[in-house]
Order: sequence, then C-alpha cells, then structure tokens
Amino acid sequence: MSGWEIGWGLEFLVFMNNLGGRALDIALEPLHWIGGEIGYTIILPILFWSVNDRLGRRLYLLVMFSALLNGVLKNWWARPRPYLVDPTRIVPAHSESSYGIPSGHAQGGTVLGLFFARESHKKWVKGVIYAAIILMGISRMIFGVHFLQDVLAGWVLGGLVFGLFVFTEEPIVRWFRSNPVWSLFTLSLLPGILALGTEALVPALYPATKSLLATGGALSGILIGMALERLNGSYRSDGDTWKRIVRAPVGMVLIFGIQIGLSTIFYSIVDVDRPSFSLSVLYTLRYLAVGFCGYWLIPEIFIRLHLAGPRQGS
Repeated sequence: MSGWEIGWGLEFLVFMNNLGGRALDIALEPLHWIGGEIGYTIILPILFWSVNDRLGRRLYLLVMFSALLNGVLKNWWARPRPYLVDPTRIVPAHSESSYGIPSGHAQGGTVLGLFFARESHKKWVKGVIYAAIILMGISRMIFGVHFLQDVLAGWVLGGLVFGLFVFTEEPIVRWFRSNPVWSLFTLSLLPGILALGTEALVPALYPATKSLLATGGALSGILIGMALERLNGSYRSDGDTWKRIVRAPVGMVLIFGIQIGLSTIFYSIVDVDRPSFSLSVLYTLRYLAVGFCGYWLIPEIFIRLHLAGPRQGS
C-alpha cells in the first residue's frame, strides 16, 4: 500500500471520519442514496418517463457508461476500503461490497452535476451544482468508505467522461441512426459481456463485482430498448400534467416489483452464499431485464394505459 492508504493518507481519513460525528453523517445521508444504485434507479427513469425524454435518454447513456467504467476500474485496481485497512479507528457509515478506487459517488456525481450545470444558464444554479459535486466527494471520506485518492480519482474521471461525452455525443447519434438495427442489437450485448469478462480476468468475485455486473447488465438492457426504438419509434414524456405525475409511482412499483421478483427467481436457482460464474450471469441478466423494462417495457405500458402518447418517429 502507498502513503495514500497508510501513513498520512490513513491519518487524514481518520480525521475526516471523526469530523462532526453521527449528526453530520445523518445530514449527509441523502447524498449516499442519491449517488448510489437506488438514486439512479429512481432519478433516471422518472426523468425519462415524466420530465424530459430527450434529457433522460442522454443521461441514461452518459451515467451508465460512467458507472460501467467505474466498475471495471474498481475491480481492475482492487484497492481496499479504509475500514478494511484500519477497522479499529475507522467506523464506516455504510458497508460497501465493492473495491475503493475510484469513488463511484464522486465520479457519478461529477458526471451528473456537470451535465445539469451545462444545461443550466443560471449562475446560482451552476454554483449550487458545483458545491454539491464537491460535497458528494467529501461525504465519502466522512462516511469512512473512501480514501482521498479514491475521491480525487472519481472527480478526475468524472470530468474526463463528461468531456468525452460533449465531444462525441453528436457523432455517436449520427452513427446510431445510420447503422442497421441488427448491429445495434449486437452492440447492446457488449456492456454485459464486458462486465462478466472483467470479473473473469481480475481476482474478484461476487459480491465485490455486484455494482459492475449490475451496471453492465442494465446498460445492455437500455441499449436493447434503444434499438427497439429504431423499429417502433421513440417514447415521448410530454402529455397532461396529471399523467406525467402518475407515471412516476406506477413505474416505480413496476420496476421494483421486477427487481424483487427476479431476485426471488434467480436466487432460488443458485446459492448466493457460494459465489460462482452462474450466479454472476444470473445477476447480470437480472439487471439487463431491469434496464430493458425501465427504458422500453414500462413506457410501453404507459402508452397502452393511455398515460403517454404513441411513439413517434423511428
């Protein structure tokens, strides 16, 4: 281990972990959930379903690509969490199964924040967003779940991913529209394969790879939905205000019901306490189904229930 994880790095983390005590942990608790799986499971679909389908479509790709890259790097570097280095002095506010560097919350918060800051034209909104990005990273050290190096790497990678998105978004959209649909369905499988391949190549097993497999599977499901949009037209989030409001709770009941139902089925097939490649495949398929349902199936249900208008274009 380097000085970032022992010596001065560890002492700095101990100081941050004891800063403010339990009261500060509680105050920062929303950042943990917003920047984690539950936050993405709620925020991204509702934005797509009910607020602005164009923004939601773009964020789906940006955020999920960033999370997939984060998962690959976490498992490739396989660095420990602070409370595993010094469990006697560091008391984590949350227990995380994944590895440390880079911080997923710091990276994801940076990507999400920079996206909305670029979309906003108000200086005070940009200021609030930048402050939230910084606070998201700092909170991970206060919670005792990340070293300073993890947070810095998350901020830097988040900035790089967003910069790449800005310069490549239009060429990717043109490529997506010009390629045959069959190639898009083939491409959609790559994130899930990449996640499983990474697990096979590095010294990591479920549950350390849970976030990686979940992200790879979900992104594959979303891309399958996008390929279907080429054939059937794009979902639109506009409509009567009451319909847009109703979509959120209806969609959330469906998406969490799908998650719970698939967990019950898959975990009855394999032993969760005995990690295996079969378990990893089923876990990836579970999130592929969740991503597909969130992007395609649930919006299709909205259309059939007349909570949304028909698909448009192709």
